[in-house]
Amino acid sequence: MGLPKTSSAHSLIELSKRQWSRLESSSLLLSGKTTIQSNIMNVGYNNIHMGSNVMLRKKRGLSSGINVNWKIPQLANTKGGYMLIATNKNELLKSNPDLIVIDGSNQELLIDNVNDYTDYQPSGILVLCIAKLERESVKSQYLWGPKDASNIKKWKTNIITGHSSHFGSTGNYYSFGNRANYGLIGLSSLTQFLHKTYKKKLKMKEATLNTERYEQLLAQDLKNGVQSLVSILPNVRDYIAPTLNTAYKVQSKNWRLQFEKNGCK
Repeated sequence: MGLPKTSSAHSLIELSKRQWSRLESSSLLLSGKTTIQSNIMNVGYNNIHMGSNVMLRKKRGLSSGINVNWKIPQLANTKGGYMLIATNKNELLKSNPDLIVIDGSNQELLIDNVNDYTDYQPSGILVLCIAKLERESVKSQYLWGPKDASNIKKWKTNIITGHSSHFGSTGNYYSFGNRANYGLIGLSSLTQFLHKTYKKKLKMKEATLNTERYEQLLAQDLKNGVQSLVSILPNVRDYIAPTLNTAYKVQSKNWRLQFEKNGCK
């Protein structure tokens, strides 16, 4: 877990003091970051502070022929069915100077519309992960499988193997929907992630239809997931993609931003 040092900017949410006070009991706070560089960069933490609501489950297994025991967080037995993994901002910034920190306190102030700013200050705590066990019935009408992974690989380009390693990531990474463009297209600095291009028109049409279908499916599942997290962080929509969130507001004023309202945000 963690982020390698990179020339590319990456963003994380910093909780307000008010948010951290409410969420600390359901959090794992990591410190003492260590990095082991091999073929794959492995990042770990020496110290873990566990909130009072976090429940652990004992596990047993073999590692290199040796019996080992360990404990893992148990979401089902954790109050509220959710958990945060967080770390100290100053520590992470030392190894990741290109990190962009999204200030949760300012976003919270706009929503709550309060006059007392005491608790609406940055806490110095960054969110690395939010996990929530959804107890409601499954909302998705589509069951994903290996065939879908093969289809997406067929029509989309893996951005990790291109000109960017995407923050030191490995494996397969495919993007859909709107994105920021580093330059103007007309009067807009927004564009969309594209599928693979083909010389034959029929092949291009097939790629367009298939990627649009998957974008709609992904958008619905993403919408369901974000909606589930609203109970933890009410303003989480503004955190996930602040640039595109601003673009939505500008688009509503009839500006021409080449912005797709449907599909993945």
